[in-house]
Amino acid sequence: MELKDRILKVLDELYNNSRVPTMQELEIKTKEDYAEVLEIMEHDGLIFGTEITKSGRKKVHFVWTDNTKITTKGIEYLKQNKQD
Repeated sequence: MELKDRILKVLDELYNNSRVPTMQELEIKTKEDYAEVLEIMEHDGLIFGTEITKSGRKKVHFVWTDNTKITTKGIEYLKQNKQD
């Protein structure tokens, strides 16, 4: 699955079901890759509230998405890029 597809899936799930898809649902194998997708989305202002615990530069210990929310920018991105 491409990065853009993962981003759209996260945004769609947040918008429609108020939840972030799991690593398995996004076809991601490592916590580091999962965290990277969510960090990119936060950095771009599409979501907020994700908590990621790391040690060092790369090692991810925990990704907590219970408080993750979609922003208005994220909703706009979803509506402009979603293919039905």
